[in-house]
Amino acid sequence: MPRFAHSGRPESRLKERWHARFNELCSFRARYGHCKVPRWYENKTLANWVRRCRQEYRMAEEEMGSSMTPERFAMLNSINFEWPSTPEKLPRKVSKDQGQWNE
Repeated sequence: MPRFAHSGRPESRLKERWHARFNELCSFRARYGHCKVPRWYENKTLANWVRRCRQEYRMAEEEMGSSMTPERFAMLNSINFEWPSTPEKLPRKVSKDQGQWNE
């Protein structure tokens, strides 16, 4: 039986959608050389997804309980994703290189 996330969709579908957005972001980065997708970008879904990733970062940084996994933080870091504050700063519980939760 599949587990359901807060939205009521099976997690596998949510995972597929997350990876689809990540691939779109990789294409955007290849084309423009950065991950700063503007709100007015033609792909509104991608623009909103990037904004949500940054919100999740802030939630993790403030220890408010982000739903972003360490693996996803690591994937975004691997393409030099620009977080909302300084690029060197990451959530306290996530290391820059590994995306692993620090105890």
